[in-house]
Amino acid sequence: MSRMDARIREMQFLARLDREGEIKHPGGFEHIEHQEMVLSLLHDGYINDIGSLAWGGGEAFAGEFNQLRQAREKKRWQEIGDLLHGAKVDLTFRISHKGRVRLSELQQQLRTGRDRDPTGLCLAKRHLETDLTIALMSASNETPLSVVYLDMNGLKAINDKHRHVGGDAAIKAYLEAVVATFGERGEAYRGEGGDEVIVILPNVDDAAAAKLLANFTRQLAKDVLDLNGEALILTASCGSACTMDPNQDAVGDLADKAQYRAKEESKKHDPRVSAIAVGSGDVTIFNPHNREI
Repeated sequence: MSRMDARIREMQFLARLDREGEIKHPGGFEHIEHQEMVLSLLHDGYINDIGSLAWGGGEAFAGEFNQLRQAREKKRWQEIGDLLHGAKVDLTFRISHKGRVRLSELQQQLRTGRDRDPTGLCLAKRHLETDLTIALMSASNETPLSVVYLDMNGLKAINDKHRHVGGDAAIKAYLEAVVATFGERGEAYRGEGGDEVIVILPNVDDAAAAKLLANFTRQLAKDVLDLNGEALILTASCGSACTMDPNQDAVGDLADKAQYRAKEESKKHDPRVSAIAVGSGDVTIFNPHNREI
């Protein structure tokens, strides 16, 4: 594993422990790096420290605490020995307070030093996978997570007709509409060029995503571009997917598939219209020429 992959895997493991309280492991590991990670977490006290043992408290606290500390230390080294020797024993892993601090530190580390796309309006797409992994950790029934895929319609035709100057003007207006609509609710990601933008939206369900996408298509149509005397109204194909499951790492693929359905519907119209697909629901059309959905 790379250093970045190792941090992400460690973060995912600690986050799962924090959510579930404990994870039972039958001993043995599918991959050696998993064993090495757990051994490191055990050794450093991020899992299975003294807090995983029960104690009675009261006046005998000091003596009982010392006994517990000795018992926990003995058990910790026994667990490390069992893992090193590949013993087929049942182990139960629990996160410690120190482990929760480590989890927070990992999340902060992975979010620092991020660069942006050439326009400065979106984060660089290379940060998407890591940020989505972090966002998924908080997905639940109370805090749904939505992912949105956006694609401006007809960029190639604009570039062919108005050269890259016209294409750059269209991209700038398109990205400004993205930031105006989604900037306060999530983070947008874009590669070095092109018009595909992906937005991560914490605490947004399907209904809220549908409203945001409708607002986006209206925002996109507000400013009519003047390209060499030709009035141009921008449209987009939009897809979104929502999950409440922190283990649903396919939510991005589902949003991509939804966007594909929207794009196929948009292509049926001339001139192109904006199209929105939320999850597996019907595709909604926004015609910017008559402002109707």
